Amino acid sequence: LYVNDDKTIYYEYPTQLQTVGSIAQTLLDSHETYTYMGGTYLKGAQDNNYIWLSGNLYRIMGRDENENVRLISEGNITVIPYDDTSNVFETSHVYEWLNSYFYSHLDSNLQSKLEMTSYCKDVTDDSSSAKTTCSSSGSTRVSLMSLDEFNLAGSASYFKDSQRDGWWSLTPNTDSSNTRNLSYNGNVYSVAVTNIYGVRPIITVSSNLVILVGNGSQGSPYQTSEKIGNGNLNDVSTSGEYVRLDGNLYRVIEKTTEGTKIVLDGYLYADGITYSDMLTRMQNGTTLNELVTSANQSKVATVTWNHGQSFDYGNHYNISLDNSGTDTFAAKVGTVRIGEMYAAPSDSVLGSNRMTYSWSLTKRDVSYSWRIYANGTAYVDTMANTNGVRPVLVIAPAVTVTNGNGTLSAPYEI
Repeated sequence: LYVNDDKTIYYEYPTQLQTVGSIAQTLLDSHETYTYMGGTYLKGAQDNNYIWLSGNLYRIMGRDENENVRLISEGNITVIPYDDTSNVFETSHVYEWLNSYFYSHLDSNLQSKLEMTSYCKDVTDDSSSAKTTCSSSGSTRVSLMSLDEFNLAGSASYFKDSQRDGWWSLTPNTDSSNTRNLSYNGNVYSVAVTNIYGVRPIITVSSNLVILVGNGSQGSPYQTSEKIGNGNLNDVSTSGEYVRLDGNLYRVIEKTTEGTKIVLDGYLYADGITYSDMLTRMQNGTTLNELVTSANQSKVATVTWNHGQSFDYGNHYNISLDNSGTDTFAAKVGTVRIGEMYAAPSDSVLGSNRMTYSWSLTKRDVSYSWRIYANGTAYVDTMANTNGVRPVLVIAPAVTVTNGNGTLSAPYEI
């Protein structure tokens, strides 16, 4: 990449371009692997299979039965109940979230490169199941990891960098009200589908997707382009990309007619505050003043924050995200809701900087609200207790990007 005297931007790429398919094959040729449903995948600890696509960091799992490349997100994207009554994947709340809500937040360029992802419907009560074949399968655009994949991959070593996260599997028990929760340390739990756990999407991309930069490490993941932010944040950004304002790092939740909704990539009020104190500080400007300098506060839009409807175990995520209710407040600062993009703690918030839990905006009733744990779960807590806070701002539509490309190493500067 270089800039000529007339400020024209030029790109020079190697004559022999890499594709995600060729990279996956190189990884498979040089690492221990396992076979599953006709594909070949990486087994054990990996440190050079990271890829950055559409605002999310993924890990290359390997090549499927059609030689396309299967990817799993590095960390949870949200936290939601699996369903209200059933553990059947294709009729579940989580299936709809993946293939409707999550898919709609992907960049259109990535959507055009997605292939169908196969998944196994087989039921088992054996938590150590490691079958390489499947008697009943399906396919969809976005899926979850099966119990067999988890065990075949080597679980604890394969997910060694996943901190303390736990997430939903799509493998059902014979008890239709239970399914599996997977853990970074290799543990497998049978839990009620009404519980709230993390979601790690699996997608399949075309093998001919061209890789232009990166070496596959976590610090320099493979990328399909060297994007340059040029214009309004609301025009150039994608959900998941990073934004820096007054020294604080945020991630884009989504773009709205009111502007770009971003969540602090970390925690404010590390010692924790009560739910009512959190709302008071948001509405009286205290939180805004702690985050944004007076010179930049005009970049933050005043919007109506909606708590959604009263949300309980097993509810559909749309109940939490519903904006038709009257339980609202107007302010420049809010916080995340159950089911929202990046409601789960970001994987870029590392180690001791990840608080045990933080408030969501979502209420259960007049006395209890939901708190989100760093390990990808959510439970109700009395509003009188204290928890951390991850503030959310909406950046006004006309705010421009001055530098950066939206990655963790080069966030958009506004």
